[in-house]
Amino acid sequence: MTQSTFRAGEVLEMAVQIERQGVKFYETCLRTELPEKIKQVFQFLLDQEHQHIQTFQEMRQDLSDHELPESYAGETESYMQSFVKDEVFQSPNEAVEKAAGITDVSEAIEYGLKIENRSIDFYQHIKGVVPKSEREAIDGVIFQEKGHIKRLESLRKEISEK
Repeated sequence: MTQSTFRAGEVLEMAVQIERQGVKFYETCLRTELPEKIKQVFQFLLDQEHQHIQTFQEMRQDLSDHELPESYAGETESYMQSFVKDEVFQSPNEAVEKAAGITDVSEAIEYGLKIENRSIDFYQHIKGVVPKSEREAIDGVIFQEKGHIKRLESLRKEISEK
């Protein structure tokens, strides 16, 4: 397959898939044996992922549908899934291991910040493969992710003041 230029709508669909990976990751974290304070951080992050799925779906509806030509049914979806796979979140098994290794709430917040920064890096990279006319939509995704970081930093500050 030759390198395709993604449309903003396709990148927003990738964003939804990444957020769904985040939902799976944080749900897995919440099912592990962790102190309640750490679980509260993961619940906050899970709630944020759900909000972002809704936001990105709404942004996607505002864009015109553009489909890449496919040589077989589902090719574009398959390509996008392989493109985002493991770009931001680990598998659920790795999530359990990572969550089990987190020993305090500050570490949980730091890990959340790392995930959000990886997401932003991914979207910054993707911005280079969409038409210039659609980069504003990708900037919207990045803005949303930066909002996650601000909320986590506020949470970190709040916890450190206690």
